[in-house]
Amino acid sequence: MMTDKQRRDLINNPVESNKEPNALRIGLLGASNIAPNAVIRPAKSMSSVIIAGVAARDKARATEYAQKWSLPKVYEDYEALVNDPEVDAIYNALPNSLHHSWTLRALNSGKHVLVEKPGASNAEQALELLNKAQAKNLVLLEAFHNRFHPFMQHVRELLASKKYGAPTRIEAQFFLVPGVCQPTDFRYDFEFAGGALMDLGYVLSACRYFFAAEPIECTNAKATHLPGGDKRIDNEIEADLDFGNGRTAHIECGLSKEGLKEEVQIVKVYTESHCLTLDGYVLPHNHNALTVMELKGGESVTESIYRYPNQPEQVDWYSTYRYQLETFARRVFNVTKDPFWHQVDENSAVDGDDFLSSMKSIDMVYEKAGLGKRV
Repeated sequence: MMTDKQRRDLINNPVESNKEPNALRIGLLGASNIAPNAVIRPAKSMSSVIIAGVAARDKARATEYAQKWSLPKVYEDYEALVNDPEVDAIYNALPNSLHHSWTLRALNSGKHVLVEKPGASNAEQALELLNKAQAKNLVLLEAFHNRFHPFMQHVRELLASKKYGAPTRIEAQFFLVPGVCQPTDFRYDFEFAGGALMDLGYVLSACRYFFAAEPIECTNAKATHLPGGDKRIDNEIEADLDFGNGRTAHIECGLSKEGLKEEVQIVKVYTESHCLTLDGYVLPHNHNALTVMELKGGESVTESIYRYPNQPEQVDWYSTYRYQLETFARRVFNVTKDPFWHQVDENSAVDGDDFLSSMKSIDMVYEKAGLGKRV
Protein backbone atom coordinates (compact mmCIF):
# COMPACT_ATOMS: atom_id res chain seq x y z
CA MET A 1 0.00 0.00 0.00
CA MET A 2 1.23 3.49 -0.84
CA THR A 3 2.09 5.90 1.94
CA ASP A 4 -0.01 9.03 2.47
CA LYS A 5 2.84 11.11 1.05
CA GLN A 6 3.14 8.96 -2.08
CA ARG A 7 -0.58 9.31 -2.72
CA ARG A 8 -0.52 13.08 -2.21
CA ASP A 9 2.46 13.46 -4.54
CA LEU A 10 0.70 11.55 -7.32
CA ILE A 11 -2.58 13.39 -6.78
CA ASN A 12 -0.84 16.77 -6.98
CA ASN A 13 1.51 15.82 -9.83
CA PRO A 14 -0.14 13.12 -11.94
CA VAL A 15 1.55 11.68 -15.01
CA GLU A 16 -0.02 13.37 -18.03
CA SER A 17 -1.89 11.11 -20.42
CA ASN A 18 -2.08 11.42 -24.20
CA LYS A 19 -5.53 12.66 -25.15
CA GLU A 20 -7.99 10.78 -27.32
CA PRO A 21 -9.25 12.58 -30.46
CA ASN A 22 -12.81 12.61 -29.12
CA ALA A 23 -11.88 13.53 -25.53
CA LEU A 24 -14.55 15.34 -23.52
CA ARG A 25 -13.82 19.08 -23.59
CA ILE A 26 -14.76 20.73 -20.29
CA GLY A 27 -14.91 24.48 -19.69
CA LEU A 28 -14.49 25.94 -16.21
CA LEU A 29 -17.10 28.39 -14.96
CA GLY A 30 -15.16 30.37 -12.39
CA ALA A 31 -11.48 30.66 -11.51
CA SER A 32 -12.17 28.67 -8.37
CA ASN A 33 -9.94 27.28 -5.65
CA ILE A 34 -11.58 23.85 -5.92
CA ALA A 35 -11.13 23.29 -9.68
CA PRO A 36 -7.45 22.23 -9.54
CA ASN A 37 -8.26 19.32 -7.23
CA ALA A 38 -11.70 18.61 -8.67
CA VAL A 39 -10.98 18.59 -12.41
CA ILE A 40 -7.67 20.12 -13.57
CA ARG A 41 -5.27 17.66 -11.93
CA PRO A 42 -7.49 14.57 -12.40
CA ALA A 43 -7.97 15.40 -16.10
CA LYS A 44 -4.21 15.38 -16.68
CA SER A 45 -4.07 11.64 -16.04
CA MET A 46 -7.14 10.86 -18.15
CA SER A 47 -7.00 10.31 -21.89
CA SER A 48 -10.75 10.97 -22.17
CA VAL A 49 -10.90 14.52 -20.72
CA ILE A 50 -9.44 17.89 -21.72
CA ILE A 51 -9.88 21.12 -19.75
CA ALA A 52 -10.65 23.47 -22.64
CA GLY A 53 -10.55 26.85 -20.91
CA VAL A 54 -11.85 29.11 -18.17
CA ALA A 55 -14.18 32.07 -17.69
CA ALA A 56 -14.09 34.26 -14.59
CA ARG A 57 -15.95 37.32 -13.37
CA ASP A 58 -13.32 39.43 -15.14
CA LYS A 59 -11.02 38.46 -17.98
CA ALA A 60 -7.84 39.52 -16.19
CA ARG A 61 -8.55 37.06 -13.40
CA ALA A 62 -9.28 34.31 -15.93
CA THR A 63 -6.04 35.06 -17.79
CA GLU A 64 -3.96 34.82 -14.62
CA TYR A 65 -5.70 31.57 -13.68
CA ALA A 66 -5.19 30.07 -17.15
CA GLN A 67 -1.49 30.88 -17.05
CA LYS A 68 -1.09 29.34 -13.60
CA TRP A 69 -2.82 26.09 -14.59
CA SER A 70 -1.73 25.92 -18.27
CA LEU A 71 -5.25 26.18 -19.67
CA PRO A 72 -5.45 26.75 -23.43
CA LYS A 73 -8.25 29.32 -23.67
CA VAL A 74 -9.57 32.34 -21.78
CA TYR A 75 -13.15 33.49 -22.37
CA GLU A 76 -14.46 37.03 -22.26
CA ASP A 77 -17.19 36.06 -19.82
CA TYR A 78 -19.38 33.19 -18.62
CA GLU A 79 -21.77 33.60 -21.54
CA ALA A 80 -18.99 33.15 -24.10
CA LEU A 81 -17.96 29.90 -22.46
CA VAL A 82 -21.39 28.27 -22.24
CA ASN A 83 -22.07 29.19 -25.87
CA ASP A 84 -18.78 27.87 -27.27
CA PRO A 85 -19.66 25.02 -29.68
CA GLU A 86 -16.23 23.45 -29.11
CA VAL A 87 -16.99 22.86 -25.42
CA ASP A 88 -18.88 19.68 -24.56
CA ALA A 89 -19.41 20.15 -20.83
CA ILE A 90 -19.25 22.73 -18.06
CA TYR A 91 -17.77 22.48 -14.59
CA ASN A 92 -19.74 24.99 -12.50
CA ALA A 93 -17.85 26.00 -9.36
CA LEU A 94 -19.35 29.48 -9.01
CA PRO A 95 -20.77 30.61 -5.64
CA ASN A 96 -23.84 28.62 -4.59
CA SER A 97 -26.46 31.14 -5.67
CA LEU A 98 -25.09 31.06 -9.23
CA HIS A 99 -25.23 27.29 -9.59
CA HIS A 100 -28.85 27.24 -10.71
CA SER A 101 -28.80 30.11 -13.21
CA TRP A 102 -25.55 29.21 -14.96
CA THR A 103 -26.21 25.47 -14.95
CA LEU A 104 -29.56 26.22 -16.57
CA ARG A 105 -27.87 28.38 -19.22
CA ALA A 106 -25.32 25.66 -19.89
CA LEU A 107 -28.03 23.02 -20.27
CA ASN A 108 -29.97 25.30 -22.60
CA SER A 109 -26.79 25.58 -24.69
CA GLY A 110 -26.60 21.79 -24.96
CA LYS A 111 -23.78 21.32 -22.46
CA HIS A 112 -23.44 18.51 -19.95
CA VAL A 113 -22.80 19.87 -16.44
CA LEU A 114 -20.75 18.81 -13.45
CA VAL A 115 -21.91 21.25 -10.78
CA GLU A 116 -20.35 21.73 -7.38
CA LYS A 117 -22.49 20.88 -4.41
CA PRO A 118 -24.94 22.15 -3.47
CA GLY A 119 -26.12 21.99 -7.06
CA ALA A 120 -28.83 24.57 -6.38
CA SER A 121 -30.04 26.89 -3.64
CA ASN A 122 -33.18 24.87 -2.86
CA ALA A 123 -35.26 21.91 -4.00
CA GLU A 124 -37.42 23.91 -6.43
CA GLN A 125 -34.33 25.00 -8.34
CA ALA A 126 -32.97 21.45 -8.31
CA LEU A 127 -36.19 20.12 -9.83
CA GLU A 128 -36.06 22.71 -12.62
CA LEU A 129 -32.49 21.72 -13.49
CA LEU A 130 -33.33 18.02 -13.46
CA ASN A 131 -36.31 18.50 -15.73
CA LYS A 132 -34.22 20.54 -18.16
CA ALA A 133 -31.37 17.98 -18.24
CA GLN A 134 -33.81 15.13 -18.83
CA ALA A 135 -35.68 17.02 -21.54
CA LYS A 136 -32.45 17.71 -23.42
CA ASN A 137 -30.91 14.27 -22.70
CA LEU A 138 -27.88 15.79 -20.98
CA VAL A 139 -25.79 14.61 -18.04
CA LEU A 140 -26.19 16.67 -14.85
CA LEU A 141 -24.04 15.51 -11.95
CA GLU A 142 -23.88 17.09 -8.49
CA ALA A 143 -20.31 16.80 -7.23
CA PHE A 144 -20.60 14.66 -4.10
CA HIS A 145 -17.22 13.24 -5.04
CA ASN A 146 -16.56 11.18 -1.90
CA ARG A 147 -19.30 8.70 -2.79
CA PHE A 148 -17.28 7.46 -5.78
CA HIS A 149 -14.34 6.38 -3.62
CA PRO A 150 -13.88 2.70 -2.66
CA PHE A 151 -13.76 3.59 1.05
CA MET A 152 -17.32 4.91 1.06
CA GLN A 153 -18.67 2.17 -1.18
CA HIS A 154 -16.99 -0.53 0.93
CA VAL A 155 -18.81 0.71 4.04
CA ARG A 156 -22.15 0.94 2.22
CA GLU A 157 -21.73 -2.64 0.98
CA LEU A 158 -20.89 -3.83 4.51
CA LEU A 159 -24.07 -2.22 5.82
CA ALA A 160 -26.18 -3.60 2.98
CA SER A 161 -24.85 -7.10 3.69
CA LYS A 162 -25.95 -6.78 7.35
CA LYS A 163 -22.71 -8.46 8.39
CA TYR A 164 -22.83 -6.37 11.55
CA GLY A 165 -26.59 -5.91 11.55
CA ALA A 166 -28.76 -3.18 10.07
CA PRO A 167 -27.87 0.45 10.83
CA THR A 168 -30.12 2.08 13.42
CA ARG A 169 -28.34 5.37 14.12
CA ILE A 170 -25.78 7.53 12.32
CA GLU A 171 -23.82 10.46 13.74
CA ALA A 172 -21.89 12.61 11.25
CA GLN A 173 -19.51 15.51 11.84
CA PHE A 174 -17.54 17.82 9.57
CA PHE A 175 -15.81 20.84 11.11
CA LEU A 176 -13.27 23.21 9.56
CA VAL A 177 -10.58 24.90 11.63
CA PRO A 178 -10.72 28.66 12.18
CA GLY A 179 -9.20 30.67 9.36
CA VAL A 180 -10.22 28.44 6.46
CA CYS A 181 -13.32 30.55 5.86
CA GLN A 182 -12.90 34.26 6.55
CA PRO A 183 -15.94 36.35 7.59
CA THR A 184 -15.86 37.98 4.14
CA ASP A 185 -16.10 34.59 2.38
CA PHE A 186 -19.19 34.10 0.17
CA ARG A 187 -20.10 31.13 2.37
CA TYR A 188 -21.21 33.68 4.98
CA ASP A 189 -23.32 35.66 2.50
CA PHE A 190 -27.04 34.89 2.30
CA GLU A 191 -27.24 36.47 -1.16
CA PHE A 192 -24.81 33.79 -2.33
CA ALA A 193 -26.87 31.03 -0.65
CA GLY A 194 -24.22 30.59 2.01
CA GLY A 195 -24.19 28.61 5.23
CA ALA A 196 -22.36 25.73 6.86
CA LEU A 197 -24.83 23.06 5.77
CA MET A 198 -24.79 24.32 2.19
CA ASP A 199 -21.01 23.98 2.04
CA LEU A 200 -20.52 20.98 4.33
CA GLY A 201 -23.56 18.95 3.35
CA TYR A 202 -21.45 15.79 3.39
CA VAL A 203 -22.83 15.17 6.88
CA LEU A 204 -26.38 14.88 5.60
CA SER A 205 -25.28 13.07 2.45
CA ALA A 206 -23.48 10.41 4.50
CA CYS A 207 -26.57 9.67 6.59
CA ARG A 208 -28.77 9.34 3.53
CA TYR A 209 -26.14 7.23 1.75
CA PHE A 210 -25.51 4.73 4.53
CA PHE A 211 -29.18 4.37 5.47
CA ALA A 212 -30.01 4.13 1.75
CA ALA A 213 -33.09 6.14 2.68
CA GLU A 214 -34.38 9.70 3.00
CA PRO A 215 -35.30 11.51 6.23
CA ILE A 216 -39.02 11.79 6.84
CA GLU A 217 -38.66 14.57 9.42
CA CYS A 218 -36.14 16.90 10.99
CA THR A 219 -37.07 16.69 14.67
CA ASN A 220 -34.64 19.29 15.97
CA ALA A 221 -32.18 21.80 14.52
CA LYS A 222 -30.09 24.56 16.04
CA ALA A 223 -27.67 26.99 14.41
CA THR A 224 -25.05 29.39 15.73
CA HIS A 225 -23.71 32.41 13.89
CA LEU A 226 -20.54 34.45 13.62
CA PRO A 227 -20.45 37.24 16.23
CA GLY A 228 -22.12 40.20 14.57
CA GLY A 229 -22.85 38.12 11.48
CA ASP A 230 -26.02 37.56 9.47
CA LYS A 231 -28.48 35.60 11.62
CA ARG A 232 -29.72 33.79 8.53
CA ILE A 233 -26.29 32.20 8.04
CA ASP A 234 -25.17 29.21 10.06
CA ASN A 235 -21.52 29.17 11.05
CA GLU A 236 -22.31 25.92 12.85
CA ILE A 237 -25.45 23.81 12.70
CA GLU A 238 -26.64 20.57 14.27
CA ALA A 239 -29.80 18.60 13.64
CA ASP A 240 -31.63 15.40 14.49
CA LEU A 241 -33.43 13.51 11.74
CA ASP A 242 -35.92 10.66 11.67
CA PHE A 243 -35.41 8.16 8.84
CA GLY A 244 -38.35 5.97 9.85
CA ASN A 245 -38.44 2.39 11.14
CA GLY A 246 -36.55 3.37 14.28
CA ARG A 247 -33.61 4.88 12.37
CA THR A 248 -32.28 8.24 13.55
CA ALA A 249 -29.38 10.52 12.68
CA HIS A 250 -27.54 13.42 14.26
CA ILE A 251 -25.48 15.79 12.12
CA GLU A 252 -23.07 18.57 13.08
CA CYS A 253 -20.94 20.80 10.88
CA GLY A 254 -19.20 24.15 11.04
CA LEU A 255 -17.24 26.54 8.86
CA SER A 256 -15.11 27.75 11.77
CA LYS A 257 -15.02 25.65 14.94
CA GLU A 258 -13.49 27.67 17.76
CA GLY A 259 -10.48 25.99 19.36
CA LEU A 260 -10.21 23.28 16.72
CA LYS A 261 -6.64 22.43 15.65
CA GLU A 262 -7.39 19.81 13.00
CA GLU A 263 -10.29 19.31 10.60
CA VAL A 264 -12.88 16.79 11.82
CA GLN A 265 -14.41 14.31 9.35
CA ILE A 266 -16.08 11.58 11.41
CA VAL A 267 -19.10 9.34 10.86
CA LYS A 268 -20.31 6.76 13.38
CA VAL A 269 -22.78 4.13 12.21
CA TYR A 270 -24.48 2.09 14.93
CA THR A 271 -26.16 -1.26 14.55
CA GLU A 272 -27.65 -3.28 17.41
CA SER A 273 -24.30 -4.98 18.00
CA HIS A 274 -21.54 -2.82 16.49
CA CYS A 275 -20.27 0.69 15.89
CA LEU A 276 -18.55 1.48 12.59
CA THR A 277 -16.42 4.63 12.79
CA LEU A 278 -15.30 6.30 9.57
CA ASP A 279 -12.42 8.75 9.88
CA GLY A 280 -11.65 10.88 6.81
CA TYR A 281 -14.90 10.17 4.95
CA VAL A 282 -14.97 13.51 3.08
CA LEU A 283 -11.51 13.18 1.51
CA PRO A 284 -10.70 9.48 1.95
CA HIS A 285 -7.91 9.60 -0.65
CA ASN A 286 -5.82 11.69 1.77
CA HIS A 287 -6.25 9.29 4.65
CA ASN A 288 -9.05 7.05 5.86
CA ALA A 289 -9.74 4.51 8.57
CA LEU A 290 -12.73 2.27 9.24
CA THR A 291 -12.90 0.92 12.78
CA VAL A 292 -15.48 -1.75 13.61
CA MET A 293 -16.10 -2.30 17.32
CA GLU A 294 -18.47 -4.58 19.17
CA LEU A 295 -20.67 -2.56 21.50
CA LYS A 296 -20.44 -5.10 24.32
CA GLY A 297 -16.73 -4.70 24.87
CA GLY A 298 -15.39 -6.86 22.08
CA GLU A 299 -12.23 -6.22 20.11
CA SER A 300 -12.07 -3.58 17.42
CA VAL A 301 -10.66 -3.98 13.91
CA THR A 302 -9.38 -1.10 11.77
CA GLU A 303 -8.75 -1.04 8.03
CA SER A 304 -8.04 1.54 5.33
CA ILE A 305 -9.41 1.31 1.79
CA TYR A 306 -7.75 3.03 -1.19
CA ARG A 307 -8.77 0.85 -4.14
CA TYR A 308 -11.54 -1.44 -5.27
CA PRO A 309 -11.12 -5.23 -5.22
CA ASN A 310 -9.05 -6.46 -8.18
CA GLN A 311 -7.62 -2.99 -8.86
CA PRO A 312 -3.80 -2.82 -8.92
CA GLU A 313 -1.85 -0.98 -6.23
CA GLN A 314 -0.84 1.60 -8.84
CA VAL A 315 -4.27 3.25 -8.53
CA ASP A 316 -4.12 3.70 -4.75
CA TRP A 317 -3.58 7.41 -5.42
CA TYR A 318 -6.84 7.92 -7.31
CA SER A 319 -8.69 10.69 -5.55
CA THR A 320 -12.42 10.96 -5.02
CA TYR A 321 -12.36 13.63 -7.72
CA ARG A 322 -10.52 11.33 -10.15
CA TYR A 323 -13.20 8.65 -9.74
CA GLN A 324 -15.94 11.25 -10.06
CA LEU A 325 -14.53 12.82 -13.23
CA GLU A 326 -14.05 9.40 -14.84
CA THR A 327 -17.66 8.53 -14.04
CA PHE A 328 -18.92 11.86 -15.38
CA ALA A 329 -17.06 11.36 -18.67
CA ARG A 330 -18.37 7.80 -18.98
CA ARG A 331 -21.94 8.98 -18.44
CA VAL A 332 -21.51 11.55 -21.18
CA PHE A 333 -20.08 8.94 -23.56
CA ASN A 334 -22.67 6.40 -22.37
CA VAL A 335 -20.03 3.79 -21.62
CA THR A 336 -20.94 3.03 -18.01
CA LYS A 337 -21.79 -0.51 -19.11
CA ASP A 338 -18.15 -1.40 -18.50
CA PRO A 339 -18.68 -3.80 -15.53
CA PHE A 340 -16.25 -2.10 -13.16
CA TRP A 341 -17.27 1.51 -13.84
CA HIS A 342 -20.93 0.58 -13.98
CA GLN A 343 -20.64 -0.77 -10.44
CA VAL A 344 -18.77 2.33 -9.22
CA ASP A 345 -21.44 4.54 -10.78
CA GLU A 346 -24.39 2.54 -9.47
CA ASN A 347 -22.96 2.19 -5.96
CA SER A 348 -22.33 5.93 -5.69
CA ALA A 349 -26.10 6.56 -5.81
CA VAL A 350 -25.32 10.03 -7.19
CA ASP A 351 -28.11 10.69 -9.67
CA GLY A 352 -30.95 13.08 -10.35
CA ASP A 353 -33.20 11.67 -7.65
CA ASP A 354 -30.38 11.98 -5.13
CA PHE A 355 -29.73 15.60 -6.13
CA LEU A 356 -33.37 16.52 -5.57
CA SER A 357 -33.59 14.56 -2.31
CA SER A 358 -30.39 16.17 -1.06
CA MET A 359 -31.79 19.66 -1.56
CA LYS A 360 -35.11 18.69 0.05
CA SER A 361 -33.22 17.46 3.11
CA ILE A 362 -31.16 20.64 3.36
CA ASP A 363 -34.32 22.75 3.05
CA MET A 364 -35.91 20.64 5.80
CA VAL A 365 -33.07 21.28 8.25
CA TYR A 366 -32.89 25.01 7.54
CA GLU A 367 -36.62 25.45 8.00
CA LYS A 368 -36.55 23.54 11.30
CA ALA A 369 -33.65 25.72 12.49
CA GLY A 370 -35.71 28.83 11.71
CA LEU A 371 -33.28 30.08 9.08
CA GLY A 372 -35.46 29.41 6.07
CA LYS A 373 -34.31 27.73 2.90
CA ARG A 374 -31.84 29.51 0.65
CA VAL A 375 -33.23 31.45 -2.32
